Amino acid sequence: MKVLVAGGTGFIGQAVVAELTRTSDHQVMSISRSATGHVAISGKVDYVEVDWREAYRSEAVLEFEPDVLINVVGTSHPRSSIGHETAEIDGALLPFFRLIDALKGKGLKRVVFASSAGALYRSALHTTVKPRADSAYFSVKLGTEAFLTSWINAIGITGIVLRVSNPLGWNRKAGFGVVSHFSRAILSRSHVEFVGDYQNFKDYVDVSDVARAFAATIAYEGRVGHCDIVDIGSGSAISAEGVYLGLVALSEGKEFPRELIKRSALSLEQTAALLAWRPRVDLIEAVSWIFDRERQASGGHIR
Repeated sequence: MKVLVAGGTGFIGQAVVAELTRTSDHQVMSISRSATGHVAISGKVDYVEVDWREAYRSEAVLEFEPDVLINVVGTSHPRSSIGHETAEIDGALLPFFRLIDALKGKGLKRVVFASSAGALYRSALHTTVKPRADSAYFSVKLGTEAFLTSWINAIGITGIVLRVSNPLGWNRKAGFGVVSHFSRAILSRSHVEFVGDYQNFKDYVDVSDVARAFAATIAYEGRVGHCDIVDIGSGSAISAEGVYLGLVALSEGKEFPRELIKRSALSLEQTAALLAWRPRVDLIEAVSWIFDRERQASGGHIR
């Protein structure tokens, strides 16, 4: 099986590529703005450096003739996208469909898209799609799902959308993600100012579980001309304020208070039925691991 991963050197993309090469003998090509990848798996993956907006013209990509296209490209986030609708359409939606169009006659059988439960849903406790767009990011994610559904039906392939909640993982980039940001602030005794929906409950899921879900889409059968939409999360929800309070407890040598966590309403049973996938990493385990990495990076103590 030939698998093309768009955005394969990004936070989620690196984990997806690593999972694909760890669990199978698929031929994997990763395309991104940077062709550098994990040294440990670079021998098993063809890394192609290409502007995402020009990928549909890339000879290397077209000659690869993938069976499966996985799109985990991350060009922005909700807050930065507000008021930039044109840039979102040009940078996220159009390149994706131009690439599908270029590959549809070259053996493409399946398209997999990383959507966002975190951006689309009102709350992890009430998983209905927000009634109004609150960012261009939201509009493009939801719009891409709609276009993908009609496009897959038109060209007669299978498709699946993974609405990923809020992925967790450690990254060397300073302050990457809410857990690392809070951990560094707590370890350095810096002030934390809460802004936005910090009391809204979100489902946070370990990036390794996200990667396993994308890898599971390769074996997914699906119906020709049909696009399934499934949720990917940990099944546990907590507010940003709760994350902070839990990290404070860890910094004091206490256990992370489990009462801060509620059960997520994401439809993980449907995901299990379609992909034979369930999350493996407990939310507290994921958060605690990131905190420990940040503590090690800080010299092992609170300044």
